[in-house]
Amino acid sequence: MPQLTWFVTGCSSGIGKSLSAALIARGERVVATARNLQDIAHLQSESVLPLQLDVTSSPETLRMVVDEAINHFGGVDVLVNNAGYLQGSFVEEADTKDYISNFMVNFCGTMNVTRTLIPHFRSKSSGTIIFVGSRAGWQGDMGASPYNATKFALEGILDTLQLETSGFGIRSMIVVLGYFRTELFSTSRLIFTRSHPNKIYDPIETAVLDGVAKVHGHQPGDPDKLAHRIVDVVKGEGMAAGKPFPKRLPFGEDALKDVRQKCEETLKICDEWEEVIKSTNIEGSGI
Repeated sequence: MPQLTWFVTGCSSGIGKSLSAALIARGERVVATARNLQDIAHLQSESVLPLQLDVTSSPETLRMVVDEAINHFGGVDVLVNNAGYLQGSFVEEADTKDYISNFMVNFCGTMNVTRTLIPHFRSKSSGTIIFVGSRAGWQGDMGASPYNATKFALEGILDTLQLETSGFGIRSMIVVLGYFRTELFSTSRLIFTRSHPNKIYDPIETAVLDGVAKVHGHQPGDPDKLAHRIVDVVKGEGMAAGKPFPKRLPFGEDALKDVRQKCEETLKICDEWEEVIKSTNIEGSGI
């Protein structure tokens, strides 16, 4: 496949940083974005355009950034919605603002950038949109209700996006990530709030945060390997050669286990409760 132009959000660290490096190494063109331009200024070269972008910005600001990218490289071929963060809280203790703040970045931010680029992809009858999802969008985690909710939301809207835009030549995919060795769980990145604290949750909070601390730095996933696999899938090269483009794809053995478990549990419920499930239909009706 020929050289592509990639628009990637959240490139200052983690998956975005690894993906930018992989794209440069493989001769691709990269529009690398981050909230703080200084964090990605070192990426500047003929094949890289670093741009400042807050995914929660106004439509006018987003349009200006996207237009600059399109004008600089003559177009964009792939959008990777990677920007996001982990907001933790217990369901009973969380406030609406805890959910809104995480949704504004992880979900609304993703949709803001996607919505801005769809007209460009539609105009050229091609384009690929990638959502960076998580095993947290398949299995709930104690103490992570805002983050879980944002990732479940991305899973849901991905299906709608594909139905609405595939006819325009636009491909959509969500990558379901397991635990990768990034700074997502670091004390400087993880946000855990108890807006309506109840002391009954004190020992649970201790257990949750201790568990996160034990995982951080020991995650099994390699973000650099992940970055190259994403490029493989989008371009149909390497390990993805000859395989059909997937709508969703788990990465990491832990993510694979969680996705399989959820599918098996759902099928088991459907089988065991099929008679009850079907008993609510109006006789003789059907869609």
